Amino acid sequence: MTKAYLALGSNLGERQLYLLDALRRIHKLPDCTITAISPVYATKPLGQGTVLPFYNMCIAVETVLSPKALLYKLKEIEKHVGRKDRERWTEREIDIDIILFGDETVDDGKLQIPHPGLLQRDFVLTPLLDLDNNLKYPGTENYLRDSLAGLQQFFIEELLLLYFTILENDIILTYG
Repeated sequence: MTKAYLALGSNLGERQLYLLDALRRIHKLPDCTITAISPVYATKPLGQGTVLPFYNMCIAVETVLSPKALLYKLKEIEKHVGRKDRERWTEREIDIDIILFGDETVDDGKLQIPHPGLLQRDFVLTPLLDLDNNLKYPGTENYLRDSLAGLQQFFIEELLLLYFTILENDIILTYG
């Protein structure tokens, strides 16, 4: 089993429900187990294509899938949750990215791990470090928390009082 970290985001409609639907579908994958769920953050959008704020979060999973197989499953989940094809840097119902996959690095044109924007995005680093504050950038001894401390641009606006809880056969959403 490999521990992977995924980032999820949504900035259209009932954002928390898109996140919940995606989490439930990931939870039901036979080759993937969610082991931890971060808090949810409201963030300013990255890029010029949208003005709607995002809800962003990260999860830790244990999987026997390869990085490419996991990506394929996640893209299928995005479609089932309702993601529509749009231009880059615009609104999206759901976005699921593989941020880290064990200590592996991948760069094959379709998939880059670690995610290429990881070290510049507080809306990925913060929830990721909520899951494990001792994560290192693959292939180095550099702690990701040091990258967060060195950021010059910030997108997180607030920590939301939304909580996703893993149950044996489901994931539930509560508001606090």
